[in-house]
Amino acid sequence: MVPQRAGRAEVPGFVWQTNSITDTAERGGESLPGKERIMRTVFLYRRHTRTCGRKRSDNHRCQCPVWCDGNLEGRRYHKTLKTTDWAVATDKLKRLEQGEEPRDKPILEAFEEWKAQLAVEESTGRKYKRAIRQLCDFLTARGLVNLTQLRVEDLDRFRATRSIAKGTLLRELQMWRLFLG
Repeated sequence: MVPQRAGRAEVPGFVWQTNSITDTAERGGESLPGKERIMRTVFLYRRHTRTCGRKRSDNHRCQCPVWCDGNLEGRRYHKTLKTTDWAVATDKLKRLEQGEEPRDKPILEAFEEWKAQLAVEESTGRKYKRAIRQLCDFLTARGLVNLTQLRVEDLDRFRATRSIAKGTLLRELQMWRLFLG
């Protein structure tokens, strides 16, 4: 939670910081210690495609996808906003910062949705579902609820608990990639 300072209201997604360079420039060389300004903690930028002629990050006139990067609720948040419109991306970012935009799915809900959209033969589907169910059970037993909590170390621990052949482990790794995207 950002504290209220200098009579200004609390602003979600912003932190108060002292910037002596800005302060000095504003006062014509005279430094004002303790003067504060607001800095955004999550930034929007365009991730230009190879075919785009504009390569500068401050250029907002192309149709390349908009991404955001920064700290959100104490964790790094670096994802696409799945839009090319800067205004839509700004609105999505505001909703994210205010907690209105859903950030992540619970692991079990993601598993159910993944099972529903899986389009493979019945026998293959059983193998996929069994492997992913085992992974989900392991993760929930470790106290992980959302997909954002999942780390590479968790997958390594799960893999270490499996006493299976190398070829089977490689196929399971492919299934995990299918599930986790």
